[in-house]
Amino acid sequence: MPRKKLRVDVPPDVAAEVQFLSHRICCVCRAPGKDIQIHHLDEDPSNNELSNLAVLCIECHNKTLIRGGFGRQLDVRQIRLYRDDWHEIVARRRAEGIVVALSQEPPLTPRLALRLLQPDDATPHEEITINRTGAPFNSHFAFGLVLENMAESTTAEKIGIRVEIYWRGAHIEKASGFFVDRPPSEGWKADVQWLTYHQPAVLAFQGSDRERCFAGQPLVWDKFRLHLRDRAQGHFLLSYVAASAQPLTESKGELRINII
Repeated sequence: MPRKKLRVDVPPDVAAEVQFLSHRICCVCRAPGKDIQIHHLDEDPSNNELSNLAVLCIECHNKTLIRGGFGRQLDVRQIRLYRDDWHEIVARRRAEGIVVALSQEPPLTPRLALRLLQPDDATPHEEITINRTGAPFNSHFAFGLVLENMAESTTAEKIGIRVEIYWRGAHIEKASGFFVDRPPSEGWKADVQWLTYHQPAVLAFQGSDRERCFAGQPLVWDKFRLHLRDRAQGHFLLSYVAASAQPLTESKGELRINII
């Protein structure tokens, strides 16, 4: 009869470290919110070396106990590969400041959100209203880029933005336009200045290594001007795509400028 292996409790500091490395998530199925256990890779419950431990949920831990039959055992080689890969992913997410969710919801991903600002108002908005005073009419506004779902110490770099601007309303038979005033906001240009019912205006931004968007602090560009030739009534719909190379992300959204 084989001798029963001596079980030694995993020391608290070792247990804490192995759970931290795995973010208290099973390294195999990686489903957040499950109850977890600390598994000994060599099945020796007295060997509490960190390299011999992995965090598994109860379901995956049970699969390590399969013996014989047609079901394939979750063996030590597989678990070690899953564990090392998952530890690397968790460490990378922490380094990039990405929030790793512990609930049943999927992990949050970084998002770049473009917002509108008006003179004397530093609050970013998805929608602003401009009171038209006559025709022709000019009004200035600013763009603010917000980095969401990231730790405050992280930044978005190598940013690119494209904004297509459509008119939704009446009385715009003559084209109206969006301009980047001189001196221009660095990196921005108007690919298409004039818009009609059938053609959007296009503003585009290609950032250099100097432009960085800090989480919790909007990156603001001013010098944008809206020009109306007619007594237009309605709103402009701004459809944008914002992307960055670090962190690697691409976000889409819509903004609105009401004309009254």
